[in-house]
Amino acid sequence: MINIHDFDAYCFDLDGTIYIDNKLLPSVKEAIQLLRKHEKKILFITNTTIQTREMCQNQLRSLGIIAHIDEILTASYIFSLYFSE
Repeated sequence: MINIHDFDAYCFDLDGTIYIDNKLLPSVKEAIQLLRKHEKKILFITNTTIQTREMCQNQLRSLGIIAHIDEILTASYIFSLYFSE
């Protein structure tokens, strides 16, 4: 069994893991709160190319999950970082 203290950071795919369409999946909010309580780093990741990090942040907020913009990675954002170097 995995102990919450086994890892310093946790990564979650957004669509299908955190939510489906505009519905938060069961126990997600509680899991995120627990990780934050234990000061774990969290990343929300999506391979979507049509949503910005801000759009993902707003969608999470609308579902009751507070995420900092630097905790959100989208395919478009990573693409832009790669080609800006």
